[in-house]
Amino acid sequence: MEVIAGRKAHQILWFPERRTEKAVFDLGTEVMRHLDKGFRTARGLPGYRILCAYFRAGIERSGATGVKGFQFTLVRNAGYDDTEEPEIIFVSPYTPMRTPSAPAAESEHV
Repeated sequence: MEVIAGRKAHQILWFPERRTEKAVFDLGTEVMRHLDKGFRTARGLPGYRILCAYFRAGIERSGATGVKGFQFTLVRNAGYDDTEEPEIIFVSPYTPMRTPSAPAAESEHV
């Protein structure tokens, strides 16, 4: 999922629509700072849980059906410099769309 959109001319003054990008960037940075302590520590961070919830909600909003789970990758890249290859920092493990303790969605009866 690409979360960073190109800038537009009016954004030179102010661009509130990029707050989500900044939040995802900051949360990813928080997770990366703790990866040297092991994945168990990283996945216990609020930032990791928020990222999972964000990506889960994005999948749900997309209208995709039959999705049972997802993974996400934290990547460092040079931004607009296309000559440098992105560097994969972290690949999350498979994350179910529904946590085992969450109740299944009830079907609607017409």
